[in-house]
Parts: sequence; C-alpha cells; structure tokens
Amino acid sequence: MKIYISIFILFIISSCVEKTNEKNRKQFDRLSDEGLYKRQFLNLNFSDSITENYEIYITKEKDTLYNQYKYLKGNIIDTLESIYYDLKITKTNRKNSYKGVITLHSLYENLKLDKNNRRELQFGYCVQNKDSVNLVYLSSKSKNTIEFEYENYYNNKLQGILYQQVERDTIIDNEKMINMSRIYLLVDNDTLTDNLFLTSYEVPKTKKFTFEKSKFKLNK
Repeated sequence: MKIYISIFILFIISSCVEKTNEKNRKQFDRLSDEGLYKRQFLNLNFSDSITENYEIYITKEKDTLYNQYKYLKGNIIDTLESIYYDLKITKTNRKNSYKGVITLHSLYENLKLDKNNRRELQFGYCVQNKDSVNLVYLSSKSKNTIEFEYENYYNNKLQGILYQQVERDTIIDNEKMINMSRIYLLVDNDTLTDNLFLTSYEVPKTKKFTFEKSKFKLNK
C-alpha cells in the first residue's frame, strides 16, 4: 500500500512541476505576453484583373493599421507600385537560434546607386533569452536583402521593423535639392503579436487604415 501511495504522490509532484514550468515559460515570454495586435491580409479585386493586397494590424480597440501593400496585375506583383518584404526563417544547429533572410521590395529596389542616389536599409529586431529582450540593428547601403540570426528561448517568433531611406539629388528651379523617401514596415511571423516597434516608431500616426468592408475579401 505504501508503494502505491508513494508513486501516486510522486506523480502529483511531477505534474505540478511540469505545470509550474509551463506557466513560468509563458509568464516570461515577453514577445507573446498580450497579443496586442492581430495580423490579417485583405484583397480588393477590380474588374480589370487588378488586385490590391493589404496586410493590416488590428488592435484590441479595433483600430486598423496597414503595413505591407501589393499591387497585382493578372496575379503578377507590380513592384513599382508595391511595398512588401519576403521573409525566410530556418532553424540552426544551435539551441533556440534561428537564421533569417529578409528582402524589401519597393519602387527603389533597382535604383542605380552612386553619389547622387543613395539608399540605406535597416532592419531592427528582437532577440530573447530566458530572462530578457534585446534589440539588434543591421543595415546595408548596397543591397535590399539582409541576412540575420536571432535567439528566442521560447519559440521562433520574430518581431522587427524594416526602415529604408532613399536620397536622390535633383535640381528644381536651378536649385539643388534632395528628394527623400522613407519606408517603415513592421515585420512579424505570427498572427498575434506585441510588436515593440509599432509604438516606438509612431507607426499608428502615419498608417491609419479605413476601408469599405463590402469591397474586401478576407484571406484565411
């Protein structure tokens, strides 16, 4: 009888430890804390084979922010009219470590770069160990693709932001001017996110999104 009681007590203790560990993992996963924003994709289809695809972030207060945008002609993306990124993530041989490649597509991705045409792409993202979250920034002045590695102790969730600044020297009314273009894109690989960069870069002030719901088809 004592043997069975001991086994039963051991089982209870083991179960409690597992539940406590699971609770602690969730409690300290700072990138999955509240799910402040929900990502979705919307299609707006026109009769002349034109499709507009929007990535939107929906807050808990039902405010909507747009992020990526694709303009398609006959299912072919027009990169001159679109702003979006390609993201590929693979697991490395190191524990909790992932490798990624991100490419920004925009009007200026094929810009001939010289002293009169300058472009810088920056990618900021979060890395998370067991106890803390840190920010990493990478940049390129010659490519629209950035390779990176990141750590996430709890899962492969990635949160980041792409920032591109383009400067083109020009002359207007015989006066030397600089034509400047800036792009901000939030980067996530999960449907629910607490993306830290959304508020720090004041994205809500510039990307409020409203639409006529009857014209849109929700991608599921």
